[in-house]
Amino acid sequence: MQKKVLSLLIFLTVVLAVSFQAFAQAENWVFDGVNWIYQLDNGDIARNGWYTINGKSYCFDSDGVLYTNEITPDNYYVNADGEYVDDSEIDPNEMSIKSKDCRYIVFDKSSHHLELWQFGEKTHTFIASSGYRVGDKEREGDMKTPEGVFYICKKVPNSSYYLGLAINYPTIEDAERGITTELISERQYNQVVNANLSGSYYWESPLGGVIEFHGNRQSTDVTSGCIGMRDEDIEILYGMVEVGDKVLIQP
Repeated sequence: MQKKVLSLLIFLTVVLAVSFQAFAQAENWVFDGVNWIYQLDNGDIARNGWYTINGKSYCFDSDGVLYTNEITPDNYYVNADGEYVDDSEIDPNEMSIKSKDCRYIVFDKSSHHLELWQFGEKTHTFIASSGYRVGDKEREGDMKTPEGVFYICKKVPNSSYYLGLAINYPTIEDAERGITTELISERQYNQVVNANLSGSYYWESPLGGVIEFHGNRQSTDVTSGCIGMRDEDIEILYGMVEVGDKVLIQP
């Protein structure tokens, strides 16, 4: 009985794989075992730029390889399917209200859009990268970018990555999580709380810290938890933002 079930599962797997491959071929998509390429009707392949296919925009390199889950050379983000992402989950009405009397940096991790809102108006939009692993940061070394509400706690002109704007992670909320899970000591909890209440920061705990908006952006999400930007973009942001300005990082 077990052999019959196993044989049936193998058969179904093969059928689905063949069906998908046939569908992909019918749509001119070809998978070479590593990368996706697109076969044009004239027999050539899509390469060196953008193509609209079935109403969606895709970008290919000089070898015809589809860019996926990365920032293209001309500074646009494409998702895991290679589709151009032209919108974010940042709510403009909400941000207009929140930034009415202040500056707000908002980073949407899923779309890689980073916006600067100043006194009720969106003034700048950038494309940025984030941590190597998805999800909210939990501890030092987990390679995740923290999510939540923060503030700029330090400007770093001598950042290892050109320029830096550090945020106050871990927050009081992070400290409460850390003490509940026994990740940090009571002394470390108090250090984080006191630093946040005074508008400062505390980075010497297993929760981690030194999270920056910084330059030297890569095309993929490879940071240890920071937000990477092009050098020319962090120059703009660095010049306009002050310590104490608010930050929102959303999934």
